[in-house]
Amino acid sequence: MKNKESKRLFSTYNSCIALFRSAGLRGTSKWRLIDCRRLSKSTNTRDLWVRCAVLTATVVFLASMMWHWIPQKTSLNTEHRAQPSSQPAVARARCSPTVDMHHVGSCKPFASFQQDCSLSPEQAYSRILTAAAAALKGEKVREVKQGNGVTLINEYLPTNVWVLSGDELFVFPTCEVGDTFDIPLPSANRNSIAKVRSISPRVLEVEDFLTPEECHELISSAKPLMSRSTVSAEGDSAVSLQESSRTSSTAWLPPHSHTLANKLYDRVSSLVGIDFRKHEHVVVEDLQAIDKRGGSSVTAWQVLRYEVNQHYHIHHDYFDPVLHRGFLQGDGRNRFITAFFYLTDVERGDPRPITDYSDCNRGLRVPPKRGKAIIFYSLLADGQRSGGLDVASWHGGCDVHNGTKWAANYWITLKGVHPQR
Repeated sequence: MKNKESKRLFSTYNSCIALFRSAGLRGTSKWRLIDCRRLSKSTNTRDLWVRCAVLTATVVFLASMMWHWIPQKTSLNTEHRAQPSSQPAVARARCSPTVDMHHVGSCKPFASFQQDCSLSPEQAYSRILTAAAAALKGEKVREVKQGNGVTLINEYLPTNVWVLSGDELFVFPTCEVGDTFDIPLPSANRNSIAKVRSISPRVLEVEDFLTPEECHELISSAKPLMSRSTVSAEGDSAVSLQESSRTSSTAWLPPHSHTLANKLYDRVSSLVGIDFRKHEHVVVEDLQAIDKRGGSSVTAWQVLRYEVNQHYHIHHDYFDPVLHRGFLQGDGRNRFITAFFYLTDVERGDPRPITDYSDCNRGLRVPPKRGKAIIFYSLLADGQRSGGLDVASWHGGCDVHNGTKWAANYWITLKGVHPQR
């Protein structure tokens, strides 16, 4: 009896295995099919029934799952392909329905315009500029810029823009202390953040504008050229004098003395939002150094060194057209923007715009930090072409208490600011 039951069970078991294999299933390390020959030697009929029952139940379960899963997957895929994408093939530029236009450096708009977002960016841009020219009483709009100094051309305009006409140059709108501007620096392949530190005078701070390696190169190039710093004498001649009000050391660094000249020229241009190469009345560095190799006149950086107890009492970077006529260089030029760079860290000794000649505990403190850039303006935004001096731009370098402070000046100067005599 047992032999007949065993043969019948083996036959059923082998049928299950055949079905299992026809479904394309194979044993894994966790589940292995049982060799029928080994089972045929077993006398445990109950064990055979249990194994076969488990195998049969598994096959039924898997077949049921495959039956429901395959059609469902096909249906989902078909449905996904049939639905059109909710995103347009080309994302449309952001269009602000209302555009507030500001004069250079101003925080209050002189006019507001409705932007027709149904038009193409070029058409909408052209209409806004035509309306702006009418509001400016026919004065031609030369450039339209964002608050970070980036020029906008033939595109939808954001909510706030600043228009430049004639020879006007961009000035950061310092509306609130703490405001920030994201400034692209294409030549450095990165962005910087300019933070408003003061409204009047206009002062902005940019962390990590220079890399540690660039700071080191400027210092190394300047060390052999250092000499006692001087101040500008009054009168019709461009004479410089040594005075106790300024006890630091200075080096004028011509381009051939370091590898950063062109790189930093372009980077500072992006930083202040002015394309230096486009404007004939813009001079980068108002002091021209003599290139001894070729005898030509080239622009130079001013690198500064402040050692312990050295300072530069408060002063203006612009030249007073009455007191310092000799420094106007015959073409009525004057300093417009100062870009000041810290090349080292020091515990104490920081330039700051202040109102008291000798009190370094008052006014805006700008602690030295390697790589940091400070931007401030010597001319008023709306008076840059007519000699409007910003008398609030007093600043100075306080005594260094520990270590040595290295820094550098980069001046953007404008020609024709003052009438020639």
